[in-house]
Parts: sequence; C-alpha cells; structure tokens
Amino acid sequence: MLGQGEWHLSEARIYATNAPPHDEAEYSIKTSLTAEQVRESFATPETVPLWDLPLYIQIAEHAGLGAAAYRLQYQKLIARPFVLAAMVMLAAAVSLRFFRFGGVQRMILSGVAAGFLLYVLSKVTDDLSKAGLMHPIASAWLPVVVGGLTGLVALLYQEDG
Repeated sequence: MLGQGEWHLSEARIYATNAPPHDEAEYSIKTSLTAEQVRESFATPETVPLWDLPLYIQIAEHAGLGAAAYRLQYQKLIARPFVLAAMVMLAAAVSLRFFRFGGVQRMILSGVAAGFLLYVLSKVTDDLSKAGLMHPIASAWLPVVVGGLTGLVALLYQEDG
C-alpha cells in the first residue's frame, strides 16, 4: 500500500547485497511517489486493447484504484457495433424521403441534430459513469437504445404515414 511518503509492504522478502534474503511481516520503503503519480502511470482506458481490459480492471481494483473508466471502455467497445447500427437507423430515418417532395433542408438539419444529440447523450452518460453516478453498462448501452428506438420510430412513422 502506498502511504504518505512510503510504501507499506506486508509479508515482504528482503534481498540485499552480501546478505541472504530474509522475510519480514511488515516493511516500509521511503518514496517520493504520490498516489496521483501512480494513477497516471496506468494506461488510459482508450489505449488498452479490448482483450486486456478485464485484466486492467482486476489490477486496478486490487491496487485500490478506481476501475470505472476501464469498465466503461470495455462496455463501450462491446456496444460499438450496436451504436453504429443505431446511427444507421437514424440516418435512414432522415434520408429515405424522396427529394421531389421538398424539405431537403429540413431533412439535412434533422439528421445533423439527431447525430449531435446522440453524441451529446453519449458524452453525458460517459461522464456520469466515470464519476460513479451511473453504472457502466447503462452508460454504454443507453445511447444505443435511445438512438435505435428513435430511428426505428421515425422510420415507422414515415413509412406508415
């Protein structure tokens, strides 16, 4: 455990030059590292491959550090194909109208607005999850559900009416 200016080790084996190794129940080592520096030495969640994220989550939890960002990144990577499918549904909803019926400017504006709102929803849920106010699964999958349902309802409304 990293304490104030020192590492506190339990069940440590001490190796020294010109001496045989010996075990100690408790041992302390002076350090100038802070908890912030140790946190920053971990890889950012965006740079960790999908397959390594469960290990990073486990390591962060055992080190006593927050693993919320790693959990969120893991869920976001799993949800990414579905986010792209939701974006396709939104794009189809705003682009599958005939140009001869008019309203091209409205169609383009509604497509840009839908994409922007999906992006904002995604960022807000990400921040809520990183702050620990929202579960990572809900944060990663809420934009998928909202975007997909919005696109589906808009498509059904256009095709039915």
